[in-house]
Formats: sequence, structure tokens, C-alpha cells
Amino acid sequence: MSKHFVGSIFGLYVFMLCSNSYAQTVLPEVSVADSSAIRRAYLSTSSLVQVVTSAEMQRLGLQNVADALRLVNGVAVKDYGGLGGMKTVSVRNLGAEHTGVLYDGIPVSNCQAGQIDISRFSSDNLHSLRMGIGAPTDMLTPASVEPFSGNLYLNTNDRDHYKNIKLSYGSWNTLSASAHIGEDVVHAFLHYSHTDGNYPFILTNGSEQTREHRNNSRVDAINGEVNMSKLFASETNHASSLSSKIYYYYSDRQLPGGITMYNKDAHERLYDENCFAQTRYAIFFGEKLDAQVLFKYNHSWNQYFDGNQLNDGEITMHTYRYRQDETYLSLGANYHVLSSADKLQLSLVIDELWNTLCTNIPETSYRFRTTTYASFRARYHDRRITANASLLYTNLNEDRNQSRFTPSVSLSISPWPEKKMYFRASWRQAFRLPTFNDLYYYRLGNHNLRPERTNEINLGVTSSFSFQDIVLSFTTDAFHNRVHDLIVAFPTTFAWKMYNYGKVDIWGVNFSAEGRYRWLFLNLGYNLNDARNLSSNISGQYSRQVPYTARHSGHASLVCHTHWFDVGYALQWMGHRYSSLMHEPRYRLGSFDDHSITLSRNIRLRYTSFSLSLMCKNLFDRQYDIIQYYPMPGRSFMVEVKFNL
Repeated sequence: MSKHFVGSIFGLYVFMLCSNSYAQTVLPEVSVADSSAIRRAYLSTSSLVQVVTSAEMQRLGLQNVADALRLVNGVAVKDYGGLGGMKTVSVRNLGAEHTGVLYDGIPVSNCQAGQIDISRFSSDNLHSLRMGIGAPTDMLTPASVEPFSGNLYLNTNDRDHYKNIKLSYGSWNTLSASAHIGEDVVHAFLHYSHTDGNYPFILTNGSEQTREHRNNSRVDAINGEVNMSKLFASETNHASSLSSKIYYYYSDRQLPGGITMYNKDAHERLYDENCFAQTRYAIFFGEKLDAQVLFKYNHSWNQYFDGNQLNDGEITMHTYRYRQDETYLSLGANYHVLSSADKLQLSLVIDELWNTLCTNIPETSYRFRTTTYASFRARYHDRRITANASLLYTNLNEDRNQSRFTPSVSLSISPWPEKKMYFRASWRQAFRLPTFNDLYYYRLGNHNLRPERTNEINLGVTSSFSFQDIVLSFTTDAFHNRVHDLIVAFPTTFAWKMYNYGKVDIWGVNFSAEGRYRWLFLNLGYNLNDARNLSSNISGQYSRQVPYTARHSGHASLVCHTHWFDVGYALQWMGHRYSSLMHEPRYRLGSFDDHSITLSRNIRLRYTSFSLSLMCKNLFDRQYDIIQYYPMPGRSFMVEVKFNL
């Protein structure tokens, strides 16, 4: 255990002892009836928060987390093609490494690559997903996610009593089955999915076009979890809660790879295994003090096979194995200084992470890293003003010791609280530590990399109003991000190498609107992004739009309730992009629009009920790439039935 962590624990202990005013309290209970209630809870926050609920996912036919995130403003999902391809999420063009993922309040990590593959999370088990852009506003959020520019919160089902089974089948032999059971303290979930993934696409070679299939695309995956939660009421002056989770995931996927002219074969394969156990203990000492302890042990293993075809037709397989283990501990305390109305709060949160990486690559056979995060936060809140400030200390101990302080401030003002209009402003600094791959990956890593440093400024306004049966809300944000010491890969004489590369300047505007009129629900979003390389003038690359960043993009969704069935419609569109800083025709990715439609109906019987859904994705069969040479699926159909037992 590092000396920084020992000192931090002692400081937290003194902080808790200094708070000696206790009064009897009960645990706060939050009951959410619909998506509108969830969104109202985040109207006055000083950071941009967007929510998608499980009900919306079902009505719009969103089968996974990636589909849902495509309807969130300021977020780009990078999809590496194929139904089993990796999917990562990037906030405001800062890269997937700058986006944190929390599963039921505890961070998901990958110290090897720094990117979380969100395709492994099933939407069948989610109560809601929430994307927060900017510094976290929850006083007891783990300190280790504070460096991220955006955080994705995945919240699983939390109903007390439920039993259901969901089955679905669709194009390219895609099937899915899941089951839930929940009884008071214990909740369990199991999910299995399979796809052949051999969807067709058009391969263009000059003036010649041929119809091909995505070969080597089969995927089998299984995941399950057991959740236990308990509230402990007390007749004295405090109450507490305990929640624990055991999670397991395994997948066997073939990787079709990028499109290669005159070569239809692919011989890549990936096995993934991940299991973790996590627990959260929260205690409420009257109206003045609350504290929590988070603990997690995470183990992940993957094995990658890369097959090369020789001239005589033989296939030689190269095997790469990676094992990661992480022990995670977070301690936090929140003190209510002024009153039970939460006018002024002070908190201290300390995280310690122990990470190891083992591989069968001699140059990086074993690496060990400890990281300490300590965040001091202050929050003031009344009817008109919400203000947050934090100071984060980060210490990395590996081959060499690195440490840094990063501040953040944010403010939300409502001049007319009765009109539900809020003006937001925020400024923050953050930096990203190099991953194990950045530092040590075979022939690619660079041991001398510096952390990326980011300055972020945001101005926004949110308003909500109603007139008779019409409810409308609008959100607009303008932002500026500047990244220094950007970590990128550059070609050298014989191989690619990681380097720190100058700076990137990002300006943008996010706009979203939501409306409800009786049985109609409408959601619109538009993004303007200007992200330019300001590093050098090599080969005319200075001030070019950074790769895979469209200047214009947007989304729309519409849900219509009728007496017979519900109709859901979703649209995603994106302007042209380039896959390189060299803006030449061969690197240009054309604009696209993707339409989906869903019909669903709930049927109640005497002893049970079930819902039936019919979905069509990519309604107009558009062919497009999100990542160059990784074509996305065309038109597909799926039928889904869910039984409530």
C-alpha cells in the first residue's frame, strides 16, 4: 500500500471524526415512474446529463448500449463493423480513452488499452443509462472517474419482485435469450447471444462492383450476474445499505477484419473472459454526514489468434494472451455543513488501484502499476444557484512516479426558478495517463510518453415548460476543448511508434429538444464539431479536421402510443469524415442516414403478460462505414417476445 494512500486514509478518518452532529434519519428512497421524471432530476445540474431509459430502448428497438448511445448528443460511437465488432464511445472528439464507464456506480476499467468495449453490456438488464459530460456532480462519485471528460452510468434493474424471459431472433441467424429473477434481497440475470454475422455488402473497386459477405463473423457470448442488496434501518441515529454484485462474461468471436481487395478470407479470432466482484456499503449518520466504501476485484483474460496465409495456402497462427487483474478500493465521506436542505456540502473521496498485466510477449511479460486518486469537492445549492468545485490529486507509481493536481469548477443559475430555465458554465482540467499498450505494446509502445493534458470550457442553457397537454424541453451547449501532448501512433522506418503529438483544438455546439403531447414523444439532436490538428504543418496536415470527426451530425426519435400498438422510429445521420489527416478522396467517408422502425404491443392475460416487438433496422438498406473498410450491416429484421412471469 502506497504512502499516499495511507496518508489519504488518515485524512479521511480525521474528516469523519470532525463531524459530530448527528440526527435520526432514514435512507432516501427514489421512485422513478418514467423517463420524464428522471430527466427533471438533472435539469438544474451544472454539467450536461442525458438519460435513456429501458422503456425507451424497448419502444425504439434498441438492442444494445451502442444503439442507445447513438441517440445521445455530444457522443460518437466507433463501430468496427460486424455484429460482433468492438464498439467504443467518445465524448466530444476526445477519444474513447477519455470516457469512463460505471456499472451500478463502480468504474469499469481496462488498464491495457484504456478503451471499454460497450458491446459486451446487454440492454436487457438495464434500468437506464446516463451520460454525464463534464465533472461529476454527485459528491461521492469515485475519484478515479473524475479525470474523464464524460462518464457513462449503466444502472441495472432495481425492481423488488420480477421474473421475465426475453427471446429474440433476426437476420443472419442472430438470436438472443435472457432471463431475470428478483426476490427482495437477491436479483439474478443470465443472457446468451449468437450471430453468424455474414451479412452482405457491396465492394467497389473503381468502376467494378461485386456483392460480398462478411466472412469469419460468428459470435457467441454469455454473461450473467447475481446482485444482492439490503437496507438496514436503525432506531438510533444512523442507517445503512449494502449492495454487492458478482459478474461473469465470456465470448468467442471471429473477427472479419477490414476489407482487403481480392482477399475474402479472414483468420482472426478472439476469446474474452471477464469476471468481477464488487460491493458498496453506504452509511448515513443523521442529516449531517454520509459515507461510503467501494471495493472491487476484477479479472480479465483474452486470447487473440492472428492467422497469416502463406503462398502455399497454409495458415500460420500467432497467439497473443493477455491477463489483467485489478484491486480497487474507494473511501468517501460527505458532510452537510449548513442544513438538511443540502445548501453547502463538502466531501473527500480517495481511490486506490492496483493493476497488473501479464502477457506471453517477452518485452511486456509482466507490468505492475499503483494509482492513487484523492478528490476534495465542495457544492452549494439553493433554489437559484448550484455551484460545484473540486481539486483532484493523481499519483501514478510505476517505473517512475508521476503526480498532478487538476481543478474543476461549474455553475448553474436559474434567474426564474418557476420558469425552469437554467444557465450553465464550467471549466476543468484533466489528463489521461498512458495505457499499458501505449507504453509497452510490442514494437509500438514508448516508455517515455507523457500524460495527455486537456482544458475544457462549456457554456449551456436548459429550459423546460408546459402548456396544457404539451411538455417541451431544450438544451444547448457550446464548448471548447484543447488537448496537449496528444498520444498518437506515428510510422517510423520499420514500424509504428507511440509519440506525444502537440495539440488538438476542438470547438462545438450540441443542441437537443424533447417534446411530449398526449401519446406522442419526440426527441431531436444536432451536433456541430470543429476539431483541428494544431501540431505541425507536415504534408499540409496543419489545421485539418481530425480523423473520424464529422462537422455535422444528429439524431431523431419518435414514439407514438395507440390503443393497438406502439410505433417507434429512430434516425441517425452523419456528415462526411476523413479517416486520415490527409484529406484526399481515398480517405473520405461519405455521409449517411440510418433509419429504424419498431412495432410493439403489450398483451395482458389472466395470470401473466407478454410483449411482442417487430423491428427493422437500416430501413432503406444504406451501406456505410463508421470506421473505414469496416462496412456496417444493411437492412435487418428481428422479432422479440418478452414474458412476464
